[in-house]
Amino acid sequence: MVNGRLMRSVALIFLLTSCSFFSTTEKSQSAKDSYTLPSLPKSWKANHTQQADYIFYGPEGSSLLIQSFCKEFQSPSLKNLAQGTFNSLDRAQITEQEEFNLQDRKALRSQGEAFLDGVKIHLTLVNTKRNNCYYDFLEVLPKPKTQSVIDQVLKGIAFK
Repeated sequence: MVNGRLMRSVALIFLLTSCSFFSTTEKSQSAKDSYTLPSLPKSWKANHTQQADYIFYGPEGSSLLIQSFCKEFQSPSLKNLAQGTFNSLDRAQITEQEEFNLQDRKALRSQGEAFLDGVKIHLTLVNTKRNNCYYDFLEVLPKPKTQSVIDQVLKGIAFK
């Protein structure tokens, strides 16, 4: 129960601070209608929110947050955008980064850790740009071996 509340707190923090370093004062247009997601395992439950495109809560307090922003964040590099997201948390550090292609577009996977209320959490952030929009896929896991779905989402996502 405490783990679940902790992960929900992490998701809320990211909703409130994600990319705030680069954000403008105007509300960015979402690109939620520009893609469809694959089905996730039944253990992952969707939570509806207006602050993000999608948020899912999984087993053991894990969470997946997907956000999109159109006509924003076009100038900063993917590395700078990732660093801005990690900088929004306490003692966050990126431990590994790799560039790859996500449906013929450059994407960046950043893995790392941070602390929330003194508890270490593990993060995987994938960010990409396409059609004048920026996409953020953030998975938060309470332990490194917790069930991850981010690769399943990336393999099954369909951009329109």
